[in-house]
Amino acid sequence: MKNRTLIPVLLLTQLLITASVSACGSSTAAEGTVTTDPTEQIPQQTAAETEPAYSGLEAVDGGGAAFRVLTSETDGYSRLLDDISAEAMNGEIINDKIFERNRMIQEKYNVVFEIEVGSPNPTELTQKFIQAGEDAFEMVLGRTADNVSMSAKQYFYDLAVFPNIDLSASWWNRTIMDDMSIYDRYYVGINDMTVQAYYAAGAIYYNKMLASQYDIGDPYELVRSGVWTFDIMTELCRNVSMDLNGNGQYDEKDQYGITYNNFAWQLMFYGIGETFIKKDTDGTLYLDQENEKIINYLQKMLPSSQDQSVTLYSENYRHLGGNYRIDLCKDAFLENRALFWLEALYGTPALRNMETDFGLLPMPKYDAAQEQYYSFIHYNHSSSLVIPVTVPESRHDLVGRVAEDMAWLSSETVRPAFIEATLKGKYSRDNESADMIDYIINGIRMDYALLLNAAGLDLDAKMRTAMDQGSTDIASIYTRNEKKWNAILEKYCGEFFE
Repeated sequence: MKNRTLIPVLLLTQLLITASVSACGSSTAAEGTVTTDPTEQIPQQTAAETEPAYSGLEAVDGGGAAFRVLTSETDGYSRLLDDISAEAMNGEIINDKIFERNRMIQEKYNVVFEIEVGSPNPTELTQKFIQAGEDAFEMVLGRTADNVSMSAKQYFYDLAVFPNIDLSASWWNRTIMDDMSIYDRYYVGINDMTVQAYYAAGAIYYNKMLASQYDIGDPYELVRSGVWTFDIMTELCRNVSMDLNGNGQYDEKDQYGITYNNFAWQLMFYGIGETFIKKDTDGTLYLDQENEKIINYLQKMLPSSQDQSVTLYSENYRHLGGNYRIDLCKDAFLENRALFWLEALYGTPALRNMETDFGLLPMPKYDAAQEQYYSFIHYNHSSSLVIPVTVPESRHDLVGRVAEDMAWLSSETVRPAFIEATLKGKYSRDNESADMIDYIINGIRMDYALLLNAAGLDLDAKMRTAMDQGSTDIASIYTRNEKKWNAILEKYCGEFFE
């Protein structure tokens, strides 16, 4: 346990906070293409014009009591936020909006946020206090995969049982939560409060100087026209690689069409809208082993890592040591030696001082017939909300109200601040990137194949190894691991009925 922080109730007039994301200019798609509107990927709920603007739930008096939250430690790169801690205004836009939101909620419900940071994450402490039956925290903001794994132990409430929580509201990301649900229960929540989840969404960074130099056209128009596919992305990369140092071979100092490490298999795979684990009619999880679309795509995607006429693959440079996996990719992009860089949105601050303009793109589609763009959030570096079963029923009303209002108010303040923060830097003039972030966030999917990594389902490790080897032998991966993976799924599903 560490860093116990008390955020005092400030007896101030409630601030009126309004925030919005700038609308982006539209463009006309080429004839014969499918225009994809980011706002249409997931329908957004809007109030009728005749209805008053939603202003949160009716307040109840918490009696000045502590509202205890267990949250995750930050690491400065992949975990930029713990979603709730902000001790004071400091001029950083997300911090300041979190601070304002916290203050407003505390005043409204007459509670004092008491925040404890688990080191390095809340998992061990969460298990300890719940197993002991200790009423220790009203809310836990933990790593998504850990929360999903622990939910089978019946540690958390189904969020749907709280009468003041409306999971159909636009500030709850119902698409991700449907993917993470089990037997129609929603133990793990992602909403506009858990903005670290959005920082963990996969994206493609593209270098505008190289794009102009190699005359690749307008990637934004490819996205909007619905034709941004893996094949097109690869083709755009093909003429960019160059032996800059003249040593007759491609190495870490040369120029490439694209750069990434083996984490990128997740980014690219989930762009096609498929998952390895599906749910049958009664909600039980099963491994989708005979999906030809998955097999065909992996057989094309995984070997691309070893095509040096296209890819700077940092895993091939382990001998350099240090933080080579990230630094090689980041430095190549910063130094204008990579047209594209595959990374999560949490890579944005590392580019804050980049002099060359760059933009953001969603993951490419499987083919142009795919209806929308999909993306992925890192199962460990993302955050999610759970309510422990040790919270007594007498406080359910208050806890549900605080959780709902935190999510709603975050949609008005913190989420727009996140959009602005990811658009800071040299490309802040690029309004089109805001559209691209909408594509990314509105298309996020989750897969139990990754969520159960903490339970021993090691598909991620197997796919990383296959990418390291440039392997196309997908069938053997299934064959060697089918029995073990199915046993893990059976055990996990069975725990909900014990």
